[in-house]
Amino acid sequence: MLDGLIERISPEWALKRATARAALDGVRTYAAAERGRLTSDWRARHTSADAELLSDLPILRSRVRQMVRDNPLMEAARRNLVVGLVGDGVAARATHPDRDVAKEAQDIWDEHAVSLVDGWDDHYGDQKLAVSSTMQGGETLTIWSERDGVPDGVYRTIEGDYLDHTLNRLLDDGGRIVGGIEFNRGGFRVAYHLHEEHPGDLLARLGTKHRRIDARDVDHHFEATRSGQTRGVPWPHASVRTVRDNGDIAEAVRVKKRIEACVTLFRRPGETAGDPKPLGERRQQAKGPQHETLRPGMILYGEPDEEAPSFFQPTSMGDSEGFMRVQAMGACAGMGVPYHLATGDVSQANFTSLRADTVAYHARLDDWTQNMMVPRKLTPGFLRIMRREALRRRKPALLQVRCLWTPPPRQWVDPLKEIMAKVLEARAVPGGLMDLLTERGLDLHSAVALQKQINDLFDQNHLAMDTDPRRLNGAGTLQAPVGYLKSNGDDLGRAVASIIGQAVIDQS
Repeated sequence: MLDGLIERISPEWALKRATARAALDGVRTYAAAERGRLTSDWRARHTSADAELLSDLPILRSRVRQMVRDNPLMEAARRNLVVGLVGDGVAARATHPDRDVAKEAQDIWDEHAVSLVDGWDDHYGDQKLAVSSTMQGGETLTIWSERDGVPDGVYRTIEGDYLDHTLNRLLDDGGRIVGGIEFNRGGFRVAYHLHEEHPGDLLARLGTKHRRIDARDVDHHFEATRSGQTRGVPWPHASVRTVRDNGDIAEAVRVKKRIEACVTLFRRPGETAGDPKPLGERRQQAKGPQHETLRPGMILYGEPDEEAPSFFQPTSMGDSEGFMRVQAMGACAGMGVPYHLATGDVSQANFTSLRADTVAYHARLDDWTQNMMVPRKLTPGFLRIMRREALRRRKPALLQVRCLWTPPPRQWVDPLKEIMAKVLEARAVPGGLMDLLTERGLDLHSAVALQKQINDLFDQNHLAMDTDPRRLNGAGTLQAPVGYLKSNGDDLGRAVASIIGQAVIDQS
């Protein structure tokens, strides 16, 4: 009756009462949100991504890096992620409607990529360092500066530790600083507040200063997993505790195995006839150690009335191998690395499982490449170089140049089947050939020009290569020349036609 009266007066109040009563009674609630005896120790914070991360970020980074240094599973995961994402380098292909402009832009980028972009590494070495540092620390920053009066002439990749995570405050103009990143009142990044030295460096003990760098000169490289997240999280954060516990268990197993290999013998001395002193008192007065060692063929002589020796040998450990394998699988899944790559263990795998895991792994690599590396680091750097050269060469067309990024070739479990699948894709799917060329970092025009150059060289030297479909079919048999191949009048074409014609006559 009371609920009905409240509903007539204020439906909003009635709804709140009904919602509260349903929550208390556990009616129509999510199981993960239930409150009761079994979930009373489940504590979860209702905070933003930055509020959860910023206070824990330093210890997260330090623990992940320590595990990468000391744990073989973490180091193997790091190395395989770097190899999978970067390999011999993620290559750029410049695109523009004008082929001459595209070629000039490509030459500019190729020259930049092999130069010492930071005074030490080339562009591909910087890629490797950035991915490795981002994996362990959650983020990296590329700081661009001028060189010899030229803007964006050099850059330096630094760890996220330089970015002061303790700097959080509201600004008078309506902006704010969150985790060392300054935002304007519209929510856009305008500056980064950095330490001049790494907070963990030896020089930092002498004191370090802050500097404010305009956001136009900074490329912030990290993966955001929540909307509004301003800083990056170390990638293995969900697995680091499991890996550490697994390492402790492995150490305990190793110690126990060493003990199991030892045999301990106990001697219980009795009272010796003719000597009123107990054997223990006599041994205390004697010189030398109170323990002995065993050696092969050894015969022990006891004292009179001494009991026979008894042996101690530890029991076996049990099925520790299966437990540790399951834990390692979970840790590898959390890091996004296949179990067999991080551990080298393929005893539980077959072709189907390896291929399924490899396909999923390649999809994760593509996600990291196209949704993190390309928009956060690679493309901003490419556009900076084009902008710089457009000013230097006074060629505005370079400002319209765009690029396509090609990751390193993915290695498959069965390359022959994968190559045949790509051939069928190129034949059956419209535009499939262009997609396959893009995967190799080539465009259609350059690929056709390169193939023509190869074909002309073969023809000039009268060669019929197994890779030339104009001359040989897939079985390696000479094909009958047709079309322009038959009418070009070269000696090889006539010879091939004569051989095939004679074969036809003989068969008839």
